[in-house]
Amino acid sequence: MKTQILLVSTLILVCIAGCQGTEPADTRGKGVGGAAASSPSGQISREKEREIRKLLEATGTTKAMPEMMDQMMAEFRKALPEVPSQFWDEFRKEINIDELITLMMPVYDKHMSLEDIKAANAFFATPAGKHFAEKMSVMYAEGFEVGRKWGEGKGRLVAQRLKEKGLDK
Repeated sequence: MKTQILLVSTLILVCIAGCQGTEPADTRGKGVGGAAASSPSGQISREKEREIRKLLEATGTTKAMPEMMDQMMAEFRKALPEVPSQFWDEFRKEINIDELITLMMPVYDKHMSLEDIKAANAFFATPAGKHFAEKMSVMYAEGFEVGRKWGEGKGRLVAQRLKEKGLDK
């Protein structure tokens, strides 16, 4: 059962990561000018917090979170079928999406300057930005599926090559 909970917890992290997307490693923690974006005091200004929340809203992240939580609950139910449904229903009611958003604030603060967030918000306010935000979750889902199939193919190739070399024992 502990293994199942660990697997489901991993699924949660994958869902959250999928909801957020990724950025290239060489740009992490840098603002437009290349300077670190994290607040020196470790405190996030009210203005920056408002802009982060605006960005999460504009990108559809906050809208996707309840769906992500419902998917997470479905995975819990699937991984732990012996747990009564009533337990999961009650547990789901306790989940507060705003708590997760608040926990994500330092991540955005660390990796993006206020100017970057404002620029992103300006982009997402344009027709192109709105269209991009509308399509983001679909593109991530389709991209995930492409990556999954690609990975399966590479896995079969590894198995084939190991067999050819007599290393498949």
